Amino acid sequence: MFIKINYLILCFFIVSCSYAPADNHMEFSRVYDKNYTDNELESDDAVIVATEKNKVSACNVLISKLIDKRHSKKSFGTSHRYEKFASSVPEWVEKSLLSIKPHHIYFNETKNQSVKKLMIDVEILKVYVHHKTTSLNANVVIRVKFLENDKVKSKLYRGMDTSINWASGTSDVEEGMNAAISKVLDEMTVDINKRCKNTNYVVSPSL
Repeated sequence: MFIKINYLILCFFIVSCSYAPADNHMEFSRVYDKNYTDNELESDDAVIVATEKNKVSACNVLISKLIDKRHSKKSFGTSHRYEKFASSVPEWVEKSLLSIKPHHIYFNETKNQSVKKLMIDVEILKVYVHHKTTSLNANVVIRVKFLENDKVKSKLYRGMDTSINWASGTSDVEEGMNAAISKVLDEMTVDINKRCKNTNYVVSPSL
C-alpha cells in the first residue's frame, strides 16, 4: 500500500506517467485578451465593447472554404500521446471561427445568397504541440484568403502559447491550443474589422 501511494505521487510529477487523451476531441473555448479598460472584461462583451469604441459595425462574413492543408493529419506534434486530437482539428477550428464577434460568421452560402458579405477562404496549415518536461508549446498557423473586388489577398496568422506542463494532461493541451488559436482570432478580427468599414457588408436585420 505504501509503495502504491508513493508511486501515484511520483506519477504526478513525472511526465512519463502522465495521462493520455480520454477521447478524440479538443473542446474549443475562447481565451480573451485581458487588456480591456472596462472592468477587465473577459467575455463576448469585452470584444463588443472594444469594437464599439472603434466604431466597427457587425458584418456578414462567409467562409466559403475551410481546407485542412496540414502535412500530416494524424500527427499532433512531438508526443504520440496526443495524436488522437489530430482528427478533431477541422471541427475545432470551425468552432473557433464562429466565435469571432460581433460579426455574423457563416459557412453555408445557400441560405443568404443575396446578402452582401465579406468572403474568405481559410486554410489550416499547422496545429501541433511541442511537449517538454516542464512546458507545453502550442502552435497554430492558418492562412486566410480575403476575396474582394475579384482579387485575392492572402495573409498568414500564427498563434503560439507556452504554458507550464503540470501533468501532461488533456486539459493542459486544450488550454494551450485554445490560447494559441485565440491569438490568431484576435489578429483576424482586426483585419475583418478594417474590411467591415464597407457598409455593404453590414449585417441585415433579417439575419
